[in-house]
Amino acid sequence: MLDARSGSAVRPIHQYADWDKLSSHGWPERFGVPTEFQNQSDDEIWWPRNNRDQMRRICADAGWDVITMDMGFFERDSVVLLERRR
Repeated sequence: MLDARSGSAVRPIHQYADWDKLSSHGWPERFGVPTEFQNQSDDEIWWPRNNRDQMRRICADAGWDVITMDMGFFERDSVVLLERRR
């Protein structure tokens, strides 16, 4: 993917729910994700179950190379930096 103005590569980012990261913080109330979600099925909750391994596979399957799995912007969620596979 190239920037139309500069011709340089564009590296998209994607924010995703990272349950492992949330668990490492102990599910604090200030993060806004109900602790009950831990014991509910995916169709009963609004915060999707994801982790870095799952997102890495999803990105690879969609044709992206992962530059970094978490850019460190947020305590609760992760932000993956991607590059289109050539």
